[in-house]
Amino acid sequence: MMGVNADFLFRVRTVLAALLLSLAACLLLPGCSDESVVNDVEKSAASRTAPSKLIIGMFLDTSGLGDRGYLDMQYKGLVRGCQKYGAEFILEQRQEGTLEEAVSILDTLAAGGCSAIFCSSFTMKQAVELAASKHPSVKFILMDTLMDNYLPNTATTTFRVGQAAYLAGFIGASMSRTKTLGIIGGTDSSPVREFLGGFAAGAKAADESITMTTRFIDELDRSTVPWNNPSVAVEIARSMINQENADVFFPVAGASALGVFNYARAHGVYAIGVDSDQDYLAEGIILTSVMKRLDVAVETLIGEVVDGRFENRNYLYDLENGGVGLSPMTYTRDIIPASVLSRVEELKADIISGNIEVPTAILQ
Repeated sequence: MMGVNADFLFRVRTVLAALLLSLAACLLLPGCSDESVVNDVEKSAASRTAPSKLIIGMFLDTSGLGDRGYLDMQYKGLVRGCQKYGAEFILEQRQEGTLEEAVSILDTLAAGGCSAIFCSSFTMKQAVELAASKHPSVKFILMDTLMDNYLPNTATTTFRVGQAAYLAGFIGASMSRTKTLGIIGGTDSSPVREFLGGFAAGAKAADESITMTTRFIDELDRSTVPWNNPSVAVEIARSMINQENADVFFPVAGASALGVFNYARAHGVYAIGVDSDQDYLAEGIILTSVMKRLDVAVETLIGEVVDGRFENRNYLYDLENGGVGLSPMTYTRDIIPASVLSRVEELKADIISGNIEVPTAILQ
């Protein structure tokens, strides 16, 4: 391979890695066909001799791809945005979870030519602050949390997902026979509390007598990543059924929720999905999913970078602008009473108009 430019080799490896990961994402996420993958491969192969000048980085948290929700949604937006704007991308994933490791990975992405780097978790906040000050020409986008100080090259995204969770809570309470809802969180943090506060308020709007019990995975097991611990999530669900008689579960716990969905299906109780449309994972069991459109946020901000409109601020997504919402309920519209679905539409309109104030954990 003598005489071949090293930078060219780096970019070819980047394109190949992107193609493989794009295929993996399509296998993980609904709505992506084999034909579209073939087309993407052909397009990318044709352009390898003239690589894009723009490279987008994404720094994933320890749980990685395959959660069918939070991280997969971000990755889906990355693939779609890079395809739309003719960019390449590089993925990195943290392993140890330390600040030193996070800063080192961000330094590597910056050195690799990334014009913008998406950081997938609120746990990366301090690392972003440190890396952004060292690399002023690189834009850093921190997902799902606010920063204390916005440098010229930093931005954040937050989601008023509590608004959509309010609607899901109303559905969950309306469908519960035992009037007991089980809430399972990964960890007690602001992004999780944003879901839980809205869900509880919506459940109470349906039935003041409803009972809710909440437990967090990392309080029971601190030895593993709470977002990828389905066995402990199942133990919590089992306990909630046996001790509290819960019959609707709301797991805000990343890939850990997959265990809850399987358990709910096996025991004839309901669940509610989060982040992406997870209804297909347990048809007729997952009543609806509270969608946090991280994919839309990532794709939109890639466009902001490309078009020179990037601003050092928080980008807020809510019911009104379509950044959060409920899934289409493809498998449960015949199960949920029409009166409940009609009321949900009225509540949605009242939230958007401001007639209903949904509790929020997001500080503006």
